[in-house]
Amino acid sequence: LTNGTTCHRPRVRAALARVDKRAVKLDAGTDWIMQQMNRPAGKLCITELLRRISMLPEIIVQSMFVHGPVDNTRPEHVKVWTEWLKRLAPLSVQIYSLDRMPAKSWVREAPRDELESIAHYVESNAGIPAHVH
Repeated sequence: LTNGTTCHRPRVRAALARVDKRAVKLDAGTDWIMQQMNRPAGKLCITELLRRISMLPEIIVQSMFVHGPVDNTRPEHVKVWTEWLKRLAPLSVQIYSLDRMPAKSWVREAPRDELESIAHYVESNAGIPAHVH
């Protein structure tokens, strides 16, 4: 499992090429959501992150969806995230929400029926198998 931020480095890609499955985290489709949810070190925009991730072959995308001040379950956020998935063309997408509440509970779990709806949207609009975990 990688967050994809260092996939542009040849040594990282070589190491990841040795594993059977490469899972890459992608929780956002916009810069704002990415900054709020993932808080990447340094300046990293979503376009650059996706460029780096696209250097990896045969990936599985793993995405967490949450409610709260940062809510990536809204249709406009799911739509742009799905557009990025189309470009990445992963083998599949793993969709999940919080398993437990974080210490600072600024986000809340997204209900399973919403996650199922997002998975259905990905499958029908991008043709990528999506599974809720």
